[in-house]
Amino acid sequence: MSQIGFDECTLELGVYVKYWKGSEKAEKSIVCLYVDDFLITASSENAINMFKGQMMNEFEMSDLGLLTYFLGIEFKVTQYGTVMHQSKYAKYLLKRFNLQQSNPARTPTKNWTCLKE
Repeated sequence: MSQIGFDECTLELGVYVKYWKGSEKAEKSIVCLYVDDFLITASSENAINMFKGQMMNEFEMSDLGLLTYFLGIEFKVTQYGTVMHQSKYAKYLLKRFNLQQSNPARTPTKNWTCLKE
């Protein structure tokens, strides 16, 4: 990663950052590497495409598209932004411990009505 201008994050293992001056503004990219999976975000789609092109030139890889699931966390894009949640994992736990018929209870967290489909 350092060969293509990324610096390793000193606070988080597997996270790499790159800052540079683009043609119109400063650009930045952040890449999370976990085993053989990349999670990429950047200040522009062009920066993401540039990184993916560099990786595809170096490695055999496939582009899985927009983020929906990573390391057990689900991601959903809504009109309010991107929401992270673990409803799939919660449903798995309910099934594993035979608690599917349990009564719901209020929790002291924000009610994310934007997740309803």
